[in-house]
Amino acid sequence: MPRLRRVLVLVAVALAAIGGIALARLDRQVRAYLAGPALGAVRIYAAPTVLRRDAPVPGGSLARKLARLGYRQAAGDALVAGTYRAAGGAVEIAPRPSPAPWAPAPRPARVAVQGRRVADIRAADGTPLDTLDLEPEVLATLGRSGGALDAGADPAPPACRAAVLAAEDRHFFHHPGIDPTAIARALLADLRAGGRRQGGSTISQQLAKNVFLTPRRTLGRKAREAVLALLLEAHATKEEILRRYVASVYLGEDGAVPIHGFAEAADAYFAKPLGELGPAECALLAGIIRSPNGLAPRQHAAAALARRNRVLAAMVEDGALDQAAGQRARGEPLRLAAPHARPVGALYVADEVARELGRLLPPDAARAPGLAVFTAVDADAQREAERAVRRRLESSDRARARRRRDPGPLQAALVALDPTSGRILALVGGHDYGSSPLDRAVRARRQP
Repeated sequence: MPRLRRVLVLVAVALAAIGGIALARLDRQVRAYLAGPALGAVRIYAAPTVLRRDAPVPGGSLARKLARLGYRQAAGDALVAGTYRAAGGAVEIAPRPSPAPWAPAPRPARVAVQGRRVADIRAADGTPLDTLDLEPEVLATLGRSGGALDAGADPAPPACRAAVLAAEDRHFFHHPGIDPTAIARALLADLRAGGRRQGGSTISQQLAKNVFLTPRRTLGRKAREAVLALLLEAHATKEEILRRYVASVYLGEDGAVPIHGFAEAADAYFAKPLGELGPAECALLAGIIRSPNGLAPRQHAAAALARRNRVLAAMVEDGALDQAAGQRARGEPLRLAAPHARPVGALYVADEVARELGRLLPPDAARAPGLAVFTAVDADAQREAERAVRRRLESSDRARARRRRDPGPLQAALVALDPTSGRILALVGGHDYGSSPLDRAVRARRQP
């Protein structure tokens, strides 16, 4: 018996030591995350969009180019950045500031187009201009994982904060990182429904999962999630946790580009800065957190609208909105901006950029807040290159079908260069990045 007791004591000590080592490792991860640079999306930009007098319109259509840049028609007489309006056979445009620090300051201008050429450009005071600079298109993003708001970024408006709390964690400011009441309520709802219907994770747990863990649902991962949530609460304020969560939570996709954080979602869904969102828009974004794909407002408008209204009702119950404001917000229809038409094949470009960043920069610098990569890729040329590859492969597939040959899917690659500078204007590494991410333009090995 004494020997058994000694064995049990040794086992208990060993388990405690192992647990302590694991806890120390998790604690170091949390401290590094909170103390290190704020992680955020690395944006990869195409070449700037420049309208030139007596030159073709980029992309062949000014209206299409403005739509791809996320511009919207001005409401009323005042032009604000990112808007335009038709005026006497011309288009008045108020450009946004360029993300490139060396770019000239934006200036409103009046652009006249004849056919597919820019006939005239004039400043607001009537001064003739040779060019008008618009911001570059975003080709893709990299490295989104639990990012805090970039330094200087607009904070989420109170309505968005209240909507997130109402939708995801109504006791956020009153629990230590895990909420036993919510867990019990979720288990009861799941038992009644015969399957998983309701989550019990707090905002702290969700942030821990997004930053440190994989999506796999296992008991071990759930235990680590709870410990990490408690550690986050021990080392960060509630405000910091909420700020990081709002800045990084996954909110669906804009074309082929994932949307992370309310600032990106405000631009993707409403073509607005985050600070301009109203209660109905904030509630829509908070509502789709639970199922960003199943509640995607463009694909599932009715479900997204119903979920938005439930969040608004919860905001009224929580006192974040009064009854009249809640009623007005519930009466608003869904007003979504057109999706950004980003080149899908630019994901091959993004892969090459990621490799180059890894070669040139240390890991922390490659994920620094606000990092932007400016390329020479022409967004319109990239689209044309993608279409050319797709048409050629579809033609070849039809020819093979007629000859009853099917050795497997054909692939192709295309690189377009500026003959004067050697800059890459377009790059397509295959038929479809989603099914085959190998970049055959750069990485494929060929017979010498």
